Amino acid sequence: MNHIKDIMNPSQLPKSAKARFGKGIIYQIQFSPDSAILAVASSIGIWIYDIETYKEIALLMEHTGAVTSVAFSPDGRVLASVGGSDDTTIHLWDATTKQYQKTLTCQTGVITSLAFSSDGQTLASGSTDKTICIWDIGSGQLKKRIHCSGHIVSIAFSSDGRMLATGEKNRQQGGTIHLWDATTGQHRKTLMSDAEWVRDMSVVFSPDSTTLGGSWNDTIRLWDTATGAIQNTLKGQGRMKSIAFSSDGTLLTSAGEKINLWDATTGQHRETFGGSAECVAFNPDSTVLASGGNYNGINLWDVNTGQNLKAITEHFGSVNCVAFSGDGATLAAGSYNGIHLWDTATGNPRKTWLTYYVESIAFSPEGVTLACGYYDGAISLWDTATGQEHKRFRGHTDSDSDHKEVASLAFSPDGTMFASGGWDNTIRLWDAATEAHQKTLVGHASFVNSIAFSPDGQTLASGSYDETIRLWDANTGLHLKTFTGHTGKVYSVVFSPDGIMLASGGHENTIRLWDAVTGQQVRMLVGHTDVVWSIAFSSDSRTLASGSEDKTIRLWDIETGEQLKMFTGHTASVTGVTFSPDGKTFASGSDDGTVLLWDWEKISAKNKPEQN
Repeated sequence: MNHIKDIMNPSQLPKSAKARFGKGIIYQIQFSPDSAILAVASSIGIWIYDIETYKEIALLMEHTGAVTSVAFSPDGRVLASVGGSDDTTIHLWDATTKQYQKTLTCQTGVITSLAFSSDGQTLASGSTDKTICIWDIGSGQLKKRIHCSGHIVSIAFSSDGRMLATGEKNRQQGGTIHLWDATTGQHRKTLMSDAEWVRDMSVVFSPDSTTLGGSWNDTIRLWDTATGAIQNTLKGQGRMKSIAFSSDGTLLTSAGEKINLWDATTGQHRETFGGSAECVAFNPDSTVLASGGNYNGINLWDVNTGQNLKAITEHFGSVNCVAFSGDGATLAAGSYNGIHLWDTATGNPRKTWLTYYVESIAFSPEGVTLACGYYDGAISLWDTATGQEHKRFRGHTDSDSDHKEVASLAFSPDGTMFASGGWDNTIRLWDAATEAHQKTLVGHASFVNSIAFSPDGQTLASGSYDETIRLWDANTGLHLKTFTGHTGKVYSVVFSPDGIMLASGGHENTIRLWDAVTGQQVRMLVGHTDVVWSIAFSSDSRTLASGSEDKTIRLWDIETGEQLKMFTGHTASVTGVTFSPDGKTFASGSDDGTVLLWDWEKISAKNKPEQN
């Protein structure tokens, strides 16, 4: 694993991390005006792709977290970007050198969208604080602030620079679309008011400024900007998230459950491109359509033929779980769009199995099989060599509960059995050879979120939303003991490799260490500032790693309870942590759509306790 290198400059990796798998969740994509590069706003920064080679050439990470919107100035010299929910700034970049230039601060809410005027001298930003800020790009000075009636979801400049359009949500989450005088800030027209509940909205002007397109739910409407009259109403296939006009105004595309292409004049549907997408963008001459989504990654399409020109699959949704194979050669992650396997020696992707929302994963001890649990109660078994799914069955479906999620999976150490914990409040035991159901363990009063076998395979531990941990005889299924002490939901349980301790992480931000035999709490580890989602012991049982909603990974000395180290680098909740079998590496998966590998061998060699 020491040969792993990040695809970018190592300085772009967090300190002590040696690799990053995955490129983060996609929020928006934009072509540069010369069509040379594609900018992708993602959960970890702005990825810049060279369109000729389809290779990434830069990762811009000046924002403190996710980047949700980007816009190029019409001359292509400036790239503007806005951050996520905890970042209320706009950053300006030199689009040629990729160097950060300046920060603009005006709004107190989350900035949701950006738009340049056609001369590139003015930038407009819309925010959830119900304001539009108008900026002079040359000086970075605020020129005007326009107060709106709702949270701004989308904003657009007309090509003549005279109008601004906003898509807004009101308090009841209804949608409105307004036209504004860009010079005076005066309200001109309300084109749509108090639509039914909306989740996503998008507004865009035609290149000649005579038409405004607005989308919400499954509807696109086109208005005459001079009169406010409706020109056309288009119905999509499912919910739509964004729309874009071609450079000549003859085509309109929409992203959502489907990627659709329309004749903007007649409203006739022309093409449906494969898969779903969060965002779409035409290249400047409208021959290529780019789509970005957390199920299918980035795809470039030939507008005339519908052919897929290139697929970039390294972007995917939130990572819910991570696991090393028994020999440490493979790392697996379960995410929103499926299962991803990487070669840990080279860092190269091995396989991606596109499937629906993966809640839990577990390798069989010999690494031949990967078990996956899904949100709908299904369990599937995959052959890791061939990539074939050789079995799929319903694991948690015979209860009265509406909740079927298979939240946790674990193989017994000898590989003869695997267990599943579900949101139907039960644990199921299965024969690993025949996949036959053996027993159902009942006793928890709420969701079972985590299960773990003891090192000798004789005991099974389970952690539940009912704030308890239970121990079970893995052979008979009999309940042995209940551990109490948590004052909130228990999200993760794990035995130490020596079998002496059991650790648990919970909703009240703490980790608790228990005597695995007596059930007595040994100590409590305090330091995280939010929910502890995942925990893992090092191979020598001396150190515990924890991942939290507070976006940090922390290392703890088991004997003293002291915090040894805290790592930052993920831009969202850390949902999974695990150590490699050789003890040299630990991995963390996150809601930011990435997995980081950390050099435990180097870290442990210089570990010294830190003050909390």
